[in-house]
Amino acid sequence: MMYLPKMLSSGLIHVQVEAHDKWALIEQLSGLIALAMPVANGEVLSKDAIYRAVSDQEQRRSSALGQACALPHARIEGLAQPVACLATLSKGIDFDAIDHEPVRIVCLLLAPLEDPSMTLKVMAEVASIMVDDALRAKVEAAEDGAALHALLRDLDTGEEHSLLARSIMRKPYYTIYPETPLTEVTRLLAEHNLEATSVVDQEGRVVGMVTCDQLFRSGLPEFFGQLKSVAFIKKFDPFENYFKSMKTATAGDIMTTDFSALPEDATMLEVIFELSVHRRPKVFVVRDGILCGIIDRIAVLNRVLNY
Repeated sequence: MMYLPKMLSSGLIHVQVEAHDKWALIEQLSGLIALAMPVANGEVLSKDAIYRAVSDQEQRRSSALGQACALPHARIEGLAQPVACLATLSKGIDFDAIDHEPVRIVCLLLAPLEDPSMTLKVMAEVASIMVDDALRAKVEAAEDGAALHALLRDLDTGEEHSLLARSIMRKPYYTIYPETPLTEVTRLLAEHNLEATSVVDQEGRVVGMVTCDQLFRSGLPEFFGQLKSVAFIKKFDPFENYFKSMKTATAGDIMTTDFSALPEDATMLEVIFELSVHRRPKVFVVRDGILCGIIDRIAVLNRVLNY
């Protein structure tokens, strides 16, 4: 870690901050950053200008990273250098996080518009705190800004954090086993608007994947895949087989064992290679062989390409 410890002076680190919602918190942190007098195009940024830039970005997409952390941010044209404000909260607040967990650690970041890679580098450093349960607990337990500042200084290795699989993965929302009924699998995919889901054994090892495409094809007769066109068929029930077997079918009946699993320290290049070249709907992240995270295509688009 090399950017956060240097960007965060003691005046930009606050603990046990109180806010009734995320907009009030962003406004409060915008005021604290304004006191650091960030300069863009030769002019000092005001609290209102910072709040508008960050809240506009937040309205387009929640900056919640999961696991109680959020990174509200904005890229400012002409900003002389990146500036951030780190805060722990006295009470978790809703940040529209995908894991629905209230946010308790927030890092508000302003980065130069001309240097999008800086936002990714800082995001990687924030993510390195987020995924480390022990470190995250130390951050939350810091009694004051000085203690938290000292903790961050100790993390200063002088080395850049690369964006790794652990930086953008999310924790699984639920667990599907091979014996999970297909009706339950279908319900979970629909409820979470997912294209595919992992299937794990009792120890948590990934043993398969069920996709929406497999669910569709499970209802079709064998000859359907050989047809060049269905224009000549007047009547046909495309889900006949599905409805016949759905009462007894399980995830194990249709899951594929052709999936991609990568370790937490896999690079973004490796992740994107699996998603794009191998056309995987998602990549499963494993720790000691046990499923610990999931990366969807949309996660890469939202949390990397659009930052």
